Amino acid sequence: METAEILNEFEKATGRFARAAVEEAVARREEITPELLRILEETVNRAAQIDAEGDYMAHLYAMFLLAQFRDTRAYPLVVRFASLRGDLLDSLCGDFITEDLGQVLASVCGGDLSGIQSLIENEDVDEWVRGAALSSLVTLVAAGQKSRDEIVNYFAGLFRGKLVRQWSHAWDTLVSYTSDLYPEELLDDIEQAYEEGLVDPGYIGFDDVKRGLGRGQGSRSRKTRRQSPPAPCIGHRGRDGMVGMLSGGSPEPREKHNPGFVKFQAEYSRPLFPDQKGNTEDRPE
Repeated sequence: METAEILNEFEKATGRFARAAVEEAVARREEITPELLRILEETVNRAAQIDAEGDYMAHLYAMFLLAQFRDTRAYPLVVRFASLRGDLLDSLCGDFITEDLGQVLASVCGGDLSGIQSLIENEDVDEWVRGAALSSLVTLVAAGQKSRDEIVNYFAGLFRGKLVRQWSHAWDTLVSYTSDLYPEELLDDIEQAYEEGLVDPGYIGFDDVKRGLGRGQGSRSRKTRRQSPPAPCIGHRGRDGMVGMLSGGSPEPREKHNPGFVKFQAEYSRPLFPDQKGNTEDRPE
């Protein structure tokens, strides 16, 4: 299969996963990577036009493949893509933001947190993107790419001034992902956030945070290692679209989303970072 044929298979939703084309792309990594980067950059530059045309899929194949390749050249492009308007992101990629973006960011950042942090701290960025960016930091800890202390210290800065002190989903996810790192030293900050109404207790309650602490750091760390990184594309965490479709559930996706995206997610369900069995192939040095 020639490069042009591979890219043609990726371009439009057809209701089936382009497995043969993906396998060929992996086998021809050096040749296909510049094309994947081009696709992603073009998607960022022409997002509204591409969305209006409908049924476009190549950017999703590109992001998954570049993440699998751990290609750091994709990092600024993924950050730019994630900085698009929320309605555009929702239309272009549905649940990719809540289910997969965090792992993609972790896979392509090469240890550089600046782009991830810019998404988290920018109040104009889509709230679900900010949550995904927070999740990527926990994934980096679980994968051994960043230390717990480094990320907890960064989270402390968010609690103590880097986030605007009014409720947003970013606060909910900050508490949730901080809790995955046994945040005993941040318990007062977390409690203060609840007292100020910055966190929705329906998303995660303060009692849940304290119960996690009560299990002890070793238990919490083992839990984080088991759960992160999960296989992408399973379930739904708050954004309309491909809700529950990947595991055989309903409801239906939004009309503008198409079944090809569902099939794509369901088929491309592999960890984007070293998996739970310890496979570290292509892991950054």
